[in-house]
Amino acid sequence: MPLDDYLYIPSDLATGLFPRTHDLGGRIHSNSWGSSVSDNSAEMHQTDAYLWRNQDFVILYAAGNEGPNSGTMGTPALSKNSIAVGATQNNVNTPDVAFFSSRGPTFDMRFGIDVCAPGFYVASAYSQANSEANQCYIQGMAGTSMSTPLVAGTTALLRQYFTSGFYPLGWASPEHAFVPMGALLKAVLINSALQMTGPEATKHNTQYIKYPNYDQGYGMVAAKMATNFQGSDNPNVLFVDGAWEAGKDGEGCDACPKLSQQETALYQIIPTSRATIKVTLAYYDFPAAVTISSKSLINDLDLTAVVEGEGTRYFANGWTSTAGPNSLNNVEQIVIPSPVIGQTINIRVLGASVVAGPQPYALVITGQFRKDSTLFPTAAPRVTSIATDGAQALLMGQNLPRSAKHPQSYVWTCVSDPTVGLTAEVKGYSTDTAAFLVVALNTTACASFRVKVVSDGFIGNMSEPFMYGAANVSTFCVDVASDDTCWGLSACSGQCLKTQRVDGEEDGKGAGLRLDRLTTIILAVGSLMLLLCCCCGVFLVRKYCRMHDDDEEEKGYQARAAPSAPPPHRRPRPTRQGRPAPAAVMALPSPPRSSNNARVSPSSSPLPSAAPFKSGGGNYI
Repeated sequence: MPLDDYLYIPSDLATGLFPRTHDLGGRIHSNSWGSSVSDNSAEMHQTDAYLWRNQDFVILYAAGNEGPNSGTMGTPALSKNSIAVGATQNNVNTPDVAFFSSRGPTFDMRFGIDVCAPGFYVASAYSQANSEANQCYIQGMAGTSMSTPLVAGTTALLRQYFTSGFYPLGWASPEHAFVPMGALLKAVLINSALQMTGPEATKHNTQYIKYPNYDQGYGMVAAKMATNFQGSDNPNVLFVDGAWEAGKDGEGCDACPKLSQQETALYQIIPTSRATIKVTLAYYDFPAAVTISSKSLINDLDLTAVVEGEGTRYFANGWTSTAGPNSLNNVEQIVIPSPVIGQTINIRVLGASVVAGPQPYALVITGQFRKDSTLFPTAAPRVTSIATDGAQALLMGQNLPRSAKHPQSYVWTCVSDPTVGLTAEVKGYSTDTAAFLVVALNTTACASFRVKVVSDGFIGNMSEPFMYGAANVSTFCVDVASDDTCWGLSACSGQCLKTQRVDGEEDGKGAGLRLDRLTTIILAVGSLMLLLCCCCGVFLVRKYCRMHDDDEEEKGYQARAAPSAPPPHRRPRPTRQGRPAPAAVMALPSPPRSSNNARVSPSSSPLPSAAPFKSGGGNYI
């Protein structure tokens, strides 16, 4: 392979490039290369086909540096299932698209650009392995090749957000962890994006295409806007639907949400403020044939939203009710700027035309809306059982408050006598498992009661009726209380005769390992006595053996001269050798530089026919 500025790709990306990453456990593939070919291509088909078969994978492409004219994106960034990344300038206060960033639309009038990220002179590792200097250093570089790795890194963090179980509670909970669909990560990135209003970001707006548009796609990625951590200052609620589980052959997605022809999925939210509601649908569509200028979309899913009471109907991507649903893009987004508080919004995903199905999809909703058990069945607090001694009670269940710092509220209802004002004060929390609460009740004048818990805004259902005073003091303390502190239950002082492990329990089941304290003491003393006997026996045996050593055995204990030390091992000094270009691809050509900013014009050598993809070009890639 020649040493030049070109990268050489496999003839089939779906078999020669992406599987290498997947087989090593990687699920995100970042590509800072491309071409100026702006029509349908084999590389587009290969990318879309691989993502259709591997729904947990994400492929990102640099959009190109051929801007600022419209229609300047090239293959394979034009592929519908990948994420095409444009570049922004580095002005945080007034972000705008970089002048050199390639623009949409695609040959079939899709937006082309999905999201943007900073790409104007970003600090990057730079190699001089093939030069006399023979060193590596940091250099500021500009181009969509710089913005794409930034979005890839953000994608990795978002994936960890789900696989570590941060969704939906906001803290790492292994029981809530799941593997996200690649389309879900794409939808979260797009949902998080902020609209830019600068001149370059709106350069090719029309009467009907304003946002999203051909210059910025859905805007600049801001992952904070689409994630939620306990204690963060982001007031938005995050809802997602897009957990991945492979099929029997390791491909596809058995557990993903999916639709067939004319099937509909309904999601209902109730706004709690006038803050903007944003809904994003994304899916890996079935690959289209490699036909010049043909429409890429095969399966058409439509996203709509209707506000109950007022009848307002929203279509995706800024399309109006007169224009109807969008039938070009496999990413659709609805923005509801000022929803009515308390008025239900019905969000529907329709399988309008599913030719090769069923079609898996992912949905993301952000805004300020009720976190009830309908949307979050696995996150809403639930009380499954209660043990009480008449004055105090232990509530057992899932997703209960973990500390006094977490916002929480309770609704106590006396079933036997509704006139009784029943309340309780929380005395202890299950910090790690959120599996129980210790409360002190204000009265015993109730035969049975129910309780409803709200924790961190997640609204639980009212529990089943529990008998008040169902267990006496001694039984309650022995069978329920844990460790010497009795979970802070004053009524159990001195009566905690057994311990109970609650780690890993589900639905209040599984008493765990219980050991009587007296039994524990007896076992400990017996173990110490056995250990002492063993030590004494070993001592006597060794003493007996030493008394009967023969002369030949005694010679074996004579001191021997220590062997001479080996010469010190000198670690070989590493040598740096120039390496040929990776066997993959050709990076994007350098973007033009404006003369009024004293920028050096890039080289403009034509691309050789034998290598359709180029890597690098001056300070722009």
